[in-house]
Amino acid sequence: MGVRRLKQKIRSFAKVFLDTVIFIYFFEENPQWIDLVLPIFQLAELKKVKLVTSNITALEVITGYKKSGKEEFVKKFWEMLRDFDIELLNFKKTHIEKAAQLRVDFNLRTPDAIQASLAIKDKIPAFVTNDKRFKKIKELKVIYLGDFK
Repeated sequence: MGVRRLKQKIRSFAKVFLDTVIFIYFFEENPQWIDLVLPIFQLAELKKVKLVTSNITALEVITGYKKSGKEEFVKKFWEMLRDFDIELLNFKKTHIEKAAQLRVDFNLRTPDAIQASLAIKDKIPAFVTNDKRFKKIKELKVIYLGDFK
């Protein structure tokens, strides 16, 4: 089953970067994907893996909930980062050139290039996403949820 394979894959890394969509699936209990994302957070709760994301993810998640008038989810998002001890990486000058090159090489949108740049430059061993485009980036060890369905 895909859930077991995904858990084994996630557990093989000390640290994993979570792309924005993983948080959205978790919060909205997306029926198609919750069975795969829930174990990731359970592993973090058990201290089997350290979760990392970025200030870009925070911006994207919070913007979406503010647009839809779900202010309670904004508070829950910040609480979740604290409760699961999720590290929030900041985009800095050292990431700019890498992000620009990723945009050129892979035609990524700016937020996606920043996410990938953070994971690469900060040496995060794995990148969890449901966006196939990241699989083209050989410098990233991508864990694509679609491969576990």
